[in-house]
Amino acid sequence: MPIVFKETAIPGLFLISPHEANDERGYLKKYFDKDVFIQKGLASEFCESAEIMSQKGTLRGLHYQKKPPQARLIQIISGKIFNVSLDLDPVSPTFGKFECCRLSCGTAIYIPENFANGFLAMEDNTLIVCHFSNKFCSEGSSGILYNDTELNIPWPLEEISTLIISEKDKMLKTFNQYKQELA
Repeated sequence: MPIVFKETAIPGLFLISPHEANDERGYLKKYFDKDVFIQKGLASEFCESAEIMSQKGTLRGLHYQKKPPQARLIQIISGKIFNVSLDLDPVSPTFGKFECCRLSCGTAIYIPENFANGFLAMEDNTLIVCHFSNKFCSEGSSGILYNDTELNIPWPLEEISTLIISEKDKMLKTFNQYKQELA
């Protein structure tokens, strides 16, 4: 079975089911194929990867990088996340819109450039791998506050007992502050 791309309500943002082959030895899952990504018009080069382990209730984000912009491919290796992707491109018809989805082991999401992304770990020892189209640049990176009342993201906080969030992520800007910076 080939890699399957399911476009979301926001153009360019894709849920991905990997190519999978199973036999008596186990399985192989392929999340990325340069030629297939090129055919879809998606970023086809990734220059950094990171493994992120999170305990249940850990909320990371909503993070983005503008200079240089980063597309991301996020694979769920184990556990489950509630993922949120927010369109930050002011010329996009979906500017300010976000897509929420639940992802579990064996699924992935492709997030194009000019998006903020965050997730809430729904299980202990949730492991994801992120591939980035450009190197991390702290000066070009920032984020949008996860509980911004203008966005009103429906995080499933009632499903967790303790929210774990970094002090840095608690201090991110609001979407309105982001829009003001664009002016």
